[in-house]
Amino acid sequence: MRYEYIRAKSILSKPSVYDSWFHVTRSMNAYRGCEFGCVYCDGMSEGYHVDDFLTHVRIKENAHEIVRQELEKDGFVCESSMETETLIPFLAHEDAQKLKESHPIKYCIGVSGGVSDAYQQAEEEHRVTRKVLEVLLDFGMP
Repeated sequence: MRYEYIRAKSILSKPSVYDSWFHVTRSMNAYRGCEFGCVYCDGMSEGYHVDDFLTHVRIKENAHEIVRQELEKDGFVCESSMETETLIPFLAHEDAQKLKESHPIKYCIGVSGGVSDAYQQAEEEHRVTRKVLEVLLDFGMP
C-alpha cells in the first residue's frame, strides 16, 4: 500500500440532490482511495477519477483545518472561539444559551466517506477522520 499526503483545497461537498437516505446536506472524504476493496463499492468507478484506488491512498492531512475554514465561512461559530474571542463567558448562562441557539445548525455533514471509507487502515495511524470529528464537535455539529 502506498500512502501520500496531499493538501486539500476544499473538503465539504454539497450533493446536487438532497440525500433522503442519509439526510446529509454536506459530505466529505478524508481520504482518496481505499484499502478495503469492497465488491459493492462505487468509489472504484471511473466517475470519481481516482487512479490506483485500491493501492494508493491519498491522505488529506489538512482536512480538519479546511473543515474549520469552510464552516466559519458559512457563518458557524465554534465553541472554543466563543470562550476565548467573545464576551460570551461573561454572560449569564441563560443569555449565553439563547445566543448559541440563535445560530441553529443549517446542515448535517456525513463524514463516513461517500467515495472511500473514513475508517480504513490508514485512519489508525493518520487520524484524519478523528481530527475532523473533533472540529465538528467544537462547532456543535451532529
